[in-house]
Amino acid sequence: MGFGHEKPDPFCLNQIIQKYDDPKESFVYFGDSKTDKEFAEAAGIDFLIIDNYLNKNNFFKILLQGFLMT
Repeated sequence: MGFGHEKPDPFCLNQIIQKYDDPKESFVYFGDSKTDKEFAEAAGIDFLIIDNYLNKNNFFKILLQGFLMT
């Protein structure tokens, strides 16, 4: 699945969306680069870009845990 496809080609992300059969509005893509932003936009889903400084302070981990708790 997805071999030969590289970001920002949304092939793999679209496969995940189809697998779970949920509306695109229920997905949020977390990334840390312009390519990640383009990847999510190409798939038509929302995205959140976390910069490297915040990653070093475990902000990404804390944020993700907050999403999983809701």
